[in-house]
Amino acid sequence: MDSANAGNLSRLYGVFEKLGDREPTTLEEAQAVIENISAEKGHLDKDTLRGLESLPPRSRERLLRIVELKAKYTTSISEDLYSSKYPFLNELVQNADDSSYRTAQRNLVSPYLRFIISPEAFVVETNEDGFLEDEHDHIGEKGFGFKSVFSIAEKVHIQSGLWSFQFKHRRGQDGLGMVTPLDTPMDTLGEDVTTRITMSLSLHDSAGYQKLLNGVEDMPMNTILFLKNIRTLRFVVEKVDGRIATTAIQKTGQRWRNTLRITWEREWAGSIQSEEGAYRFAIQTVCDMPEDARREGRNSAQVELAFPVHPRTQQPQLDELGQHMFAHLPIRRIQSLPFMIQADFIAVANREDIRVCEWNDKLTAGIDTLAQAVAGFDLDEELYVASDYAVSHRRALEYSGVVDLLDRAASRNPRRKAFYAALGVEECPIELVVEKIREAHRSSIWQPSTEVLQLAEFRYLYYYCENYKTLKPWIKIPALGKKTTPAAASENWYFPSQKKHDMYSLIPTENVGDVRELALFIPQALIDQVSLDIRIRGITWREWLKRLTGAHCSPRFSRPGPGSTQLSRAILAVLKYNPGMFLDALREHWSDYQNSADDVANQLKSCRVPCNWGFDFSLHLTFLDTAFIRDVLEELDLDADDFAILELPSGRLTGVTYQQWQFLELFGVRSKPDIDFYQQALELTSHKDETPLNHIKTIYRSMAQLARVEDYDNLR
Repeated sequence: MDSANAGNLSRLYGVFEKLGDREPTTLEEAQAVIENISAEKGHLDKDTLRGLESLPPRSRERLLRIVELKAKYTTSISEDLYSSKYPFLNELVQNADDSSYRTAQRNLVSPYLRFIISPEAFVVETNEDGFLEDEHDHIGEKGFGFKSVFSIAEKVHIQSGLWSFQFKHRRGQDGLGMVTPLDTPMDTLGEDVTTRITMSLSLHDSAGYQKLLNGVEDMPMNTILFLKNIRTLRFVVEKVDGRIATTAIQKTGQRWRNTLRITWEREWAGSIQSEEGAYRFAIQTVCDMPEDARREGRNSAQVELAFPVHPRTQQPQLDELGQHMFAHLPIRRIQSLPFMIQADFIAVANREDIRVCEWNDKLTAGIDTLAQAVAGFDLDEELYVASDYAVSHRRALEYSGVVDLLDRAASRNPRRKAFYAALGVEECPIELVVEKIREAHRSSIWQPSTEVLQLAEFRYLYYYCENYKTLKPWIKIPALGKKTTPAAASENWYFPSQKKHDMYSLIPTENVGDVRELALFIPQALIDQVSLDIRIRGITWREWLKRLTGAHCSPRFSRPGPGSTQLSRAILAVLKYNPGMFLDALREHWSDYQNSADDVANQLKSCRVPCNWGFDFSLHLTFLDTAFIRDVLEELDLDADDFAILELPSGRLTGVTYQQWQFLELFGVRSKPDIDFYQQALELTSHKDETPLNHIKTIYRSMAQLARVEDYDNLR
């Protein structure tokens, strides 16, 4: 082994030993973990093999025998990989769904999984939080797991956060390469990508590649039906002829509310195909589950039945091919099965069937849930209301449970549309629809609602009204928690952001009612009306809502109007109801606030803010908790609690954290002792029984250095 490489390995081993049980925070620490795992898996690089030559023959043979035994299990797995029908697709989806998406959810971004497929590589991208060390160490440990990707690939590069490593395995090899990570240089990821898996394909002819594409296209639309996190699954596929096809599967609604729908849309060769499915659910908990080492500590499990229904009529829909059994993902389709079954089944290694075991037997016995579900599906006969009811009666009728049977999808059926056109039915002019919506909003009986019909009005205006400014004088928008609907022209609209420094999270729940007139929140149901990927006239749905309402996420800093010298009522409400977060909110949004800081400086200086001993002081009378302040207090033997030092989330400020709070100096906050500080120090020392003379000298010397002509009268 050359000295440079040996030195590098020795250095990485030292880094790993020092790391201990902590999560890596640097690239070098991540590389050290990868090197350690690689060695534990039995990886012997060329330098290591050359080093074995220096061992006694018997010791060398024993070591190589250990590596050979370790490879036996993975060898049997690698042989089975090539007999299964692309189990890796389900494994990739399952691994992505098992990941954490807390960061994406805090940013109100939907968790997604994207496949980008070309003849050279199969790329998987997600916006999950990123790998942790224990996840990296155990990926694909049991059964097929992640190793199933080697049914199509010979090299797999994984990049997530600080981690960048690869596995290498070719058909016929012992299989250790499938579990042995090798450190790999990082690639540049897209802005919305946090984890990328790049599989270099081992399919060397178009027939093999086409077979892979067929396997991808065979993934059923309901693949994401029972997933916990993933709500969007996208495919970008390069066909054998070089053309690109894109497919999106999206899940909306919730299973427990029986509102779940799945939409499937494919764009290829200039045409768009789409399909929609709706489902109703019945759920039962099965108790007293038998013990099983693969479900350690579990004594109960849920069985769910999903019934496909027509998206509009809610009538049951039957498929001649039957439905799937699920263990979160489809396992196999049973032709005689009219509904889908989801349970925590124990599957065989290739996930193409369930095992014969007591655990699964108990779960299948719990499918008597069906009897309860069928009773709930029985529909009453339709009754039609009299024609004498007026529009003003609509809300009372809806409250009584009257259903709107208008077929809103009829015009999407080309044959039905052609039939109506032949009868003389014409397209309704956009101008007429907009005018009717305007009349409804100006009506005195118009009330806010998040029902589908009313929300569809806003979606229609987004798609077809070219100038949103013409809507502002009359449009009304439903607001969370309000019985009356304010006009869009209000200055107080906000998006319901979950970030802790944004308006929605800054006001405690118990005080929401006190700020209803200061903060109007757009309902999430309205925000979810249009996909984030869609752009009409160059702007997204969320941007359109922002332009229409002026909605923000962060509290407005100053009151409306050019040159306003008053803080906004919203930011003052934060100070009143959540004073501990007031300054932190200013820090977080300072880049947005700083342009109007001079205008409101006088009022902000007088705002009373929490200090470190439980009292509030005007901002301009306070000090930052810096090393300068602490050093002088320690030198003079004075208690910090006797000074108005700000209570900040950062605690005592270091060089880096001080820079984050330095903007407060614009409003009179001091980071170093000044004349006022030393005057207070002098007064405090005068009340002590005994004060060292050098402390008194230090105080007077400091005051003399800081004194200005205008301080003369005050100092006397």
